[in-house]
Amino acid sequence: METDPYEEKIIRGLIRNPRISDNQLSRQTGIPLKTVNRKRKILEEKGVLNYLTLVAFGKRGLDRYKSKKLIIARLREGITRAAVIEKIKDAPINASFTKHFLLWTIGEYKGGIAFILIIHSFKSEDIVEIFNAEFVPWVEGILGAGSIKGEEVIELNEIVQLLNYYFPLLNIENGRIRDDWPDSFLFT
Repeated sequence: METDPYEEKIIRGLIRNPRISDNQLSRQTGIPLKTVNRKRKILEEKGVLNYLTLVAFGKRGLDRYKSKKLIIARLREGITRAAVIEKIKDAPINASFTKHFLLWTIGEYKGGIAFILIIHSFKSEDIVEIFNAEFVPWVEGILGAGSIKGEEVIELNEIVQLLNYYFPLLNIENGRIRDDWPDSFLFT
């Protein structure tokens, strides 16, 4: 989808502060209120704009989860991305996934399909248990026994950049991007 200059200003304003009202956005950008309302609604309906709340569970936030690990779980040969996506659409999600899984995506790794996960927990050793007791049986339930060929685990320490525009150590203050952060760094 091509964006016009008004839509780009609206997107930048919402990246900076997703809680901003249309009235405030209109005042900040100089775009007429009705145009902000209409264009924001269209961007939302087309799936361009999605809103989320990011809870900081680590030491810079609630301090609940002391450890994060990135796990690359390689799938056996013959499993396609399309098959994985189709199976996931119909599979029940385990409650542990919403508690411990910070990120979960499908990717390509070493010539095959892989799940790339970031799992966090209070203790580092719990992460391998969560993976083996919760995730592996779930995957085998939808893709068959032995569908995970192998995994690699990387200990993570500090999030520097998140979702293109958010740098928790640099530009986040009071739950939003600082006012002095340049617009040129947003939606480029």
